[in-house]
Amino acid sequence: MNQLRRRILERIQPWCIDSISWKEDSISISGWAVSSSQPREYLEIRSYEASLTNANFVVPRPDLESVFPFWPQAINSGFTCDFKLQHDLLGKEIRFSYGEKQNFPFNPFHEYAYPSNDSIAVPEPSGRLRVHGSDSLPSFLLEGYSTFRKLNQIIRSTTTINKIKNARILDWGCGCGRVSRYFDTIDKELWGADIDDLNLRWCEEHLNMKTLAISSNPNKNLPDSYFDLIFGISVMTHLHHDLQILWLDELTRSLRKGGYIILTFHGLASALRNISNEGFTELLCKGFYDFGENSILKGAVPENEDYRDTYNTLNQIVLTWTDKLRVIKYFESLIGNHQDLIVLQKI
Repeated sequence: MNQLRRRILERIQPWCIDSISWKEDSISISGWAVSSSQPREYLEIRSYEASLTNANFVVPRPDLESVFPFWPQAINSGFTCDFKLQHDLLGKEIRFSYGEKQNFPFNPFHEYAYPSNDSIAVPEPSGRLRVHGSDSLPSFLLEGYSTFRKLNQIIRSTTTINKIKNARILDWGCGCGRVSRYFDTIDKELWGADIDDLNLRWCEEHLNMKTLAISSNPNKNLPDSYFDLIFGISVMTHLHHDLQILWLDELTRSLRKGGYIILTFHGLASALRNISNEGFTELLCKGFYDFGENSILKGAVPENEDYRDTYNTLNQIVLTWTDKLRVIKYFESLIGNHQDLIVLQKI
């Protein structure tokens, strides 16, 4: 089993920026990066808007031994990079790409992007914590904007939403708008739905969004045949299988014929992180694995026991999610460079 998990890890080659900081004319990032069989000196992080001034790819990260216990190089998989910023970045984004030097260009869907001039209102630390797992504002902006860029590119390339005048879009599980805050709403009707009333009220007050309060279980309060696109980032990742199916029925009912559902889920790339060999084996055999309760919303919503960390295989999803939907596109290890994403269309 360890050999199989190492092969998957080498194929995916995940990386993570878990800290980002600004100085006057420079930016520093740190995190961890998995390489294939190449030595660490063959690795590279590039930015198209800033010049690399310093890099260290052999930073000790003892914490990664518990995250990737089957990966012998995990303990030295940390990195730090410093970049000198260009002078014309006002209103632009800063992108970071990772890979092996001889395999450039790197995977664009594994890029991180940071909005260098984000003037949109940001929620309070407590609101960010319930969505992001941390109240760090730079990290919140980095993850949210990186996810938006990938999602927006997928919407443009796999759907016809941009051809629909005043398209109705629902961010299912919007939280405090970490992703949807970046949508251009000039010719779109943007909605958010969540079980977190505090964050939902913040979205309604500070972002150009209409909101819908929902509970953990579907209660048919979503409008019938209304939305052209529904997306859910890291929502199915926290629902048990039976609840996933109930919510799929609810979302499909609320979608216009020919409309799209875009969902992320914990697949094999996510399962590599901190799941035992026994749990990984169960996932491969059954197609679904429940890791247990996620306490991030504890105290914020009354139904926290339904908020879990769950995992699906693609085969299981195709078998159980496609009764009234057809698969348009599948992306592995995309959101946060570990969650899978699937694009579905209502038949």
